[in-house]
Amino acid sequence: MAEQEFTMYKDMEPEEISRKFWGADYLVDLVMMVGLGFVIIAAAWMANKGQTWAFIPATIIAFIVFVGLNSRRLRNFARLQGILMVDCDSKKMERVCELSAKRTKKGAERIRFRTLHGMSMALNGKPDEALEMIDGLERQKVQAADSLNIRSVRAAAYRMKGDAASAEAMVNEVQAIHDSLPDANPLKGAAGYLLAQLDFTVALDKRDWEAAEHALEHVENQAAAPERLVEAAYSHGLLLDAQGKTDEARPHFEEVAAKGGTLIIRDKARDWLNAHPGPAQLEG
Repeated sequence: MAEQEFTMYKDMEPEEISRKFWGADYLVDLVMMVGLGFVIIAAAWMANKGQTWAFIPATIIAFIVFVGLNSRRLRNFARLQGILMVDCDSKKMERVCELSAKRTKKGAERIRFRTLHGMSMALNGKPDEALEMIDGLERQKVQAADSLNIRSVRAAAYRMKGDAASAEAMVNEVQAIHDSLPDANPLKGAAGYLLAQLDFTVALDKRDWEAAEHALEHVENQAAAPERLVEAAYSHGLLLDAQGKTDEARPHFEEVAAKGGTLIIRDKARDWLNAHPGPAQLEG
């Protein structure tokens, strides 16, 4: 893994992050309301002058303003996710989500935050709480991206619980989502990545080394964010350890121990290293 870079939130406390994020979110709302208000007033004034055609450009401008500011809100949320996906700080991410729980609105924003909260809990070693956090979300009408994210939380929780049976039961539903997406849709790749994670969990439990190696290769090839790279390294270590290749597994667990932030797998990797001291440690 290359030298790890961090987000703007790396050295900030959760309370400061929450204030900064929601301050920016409220600013987006304010600009959106003021901008749309001016557009409506201008269009009404022009219509009062008999120029009803003004409603056409006004509608176009209003749509552009809405799309632009909503895109900004989504970018802000993506940067916030970096606390987990880039900084590998599941504890801080969980706390930020807790502070944001009362501020999230209904609909898509609430689903995004609850899903992020659930993923933080799962990767923070609280799989049962993670499953409770997303309980009921799948029964709501959600977009395809949110549907995959919800299932990603379930998959992460099952990995942390070592529940291969539940992971295997998920495979068909994720496969159905994957097959329903056109090849040009970037979500197809996300669905394929989730399938590979599930396949690895199941194959490792069944000690099907060929299937596990194939699934792990897919995971490693698609992993880009630091958190995913750390998870891939941990999975690789688990596979080699299960095959009895302790010396080959060690570098993978050392990578997780060094770059895992506050993820629960960092602690698990350190426990493994303590239980399997290398030659240098033994000599020391």
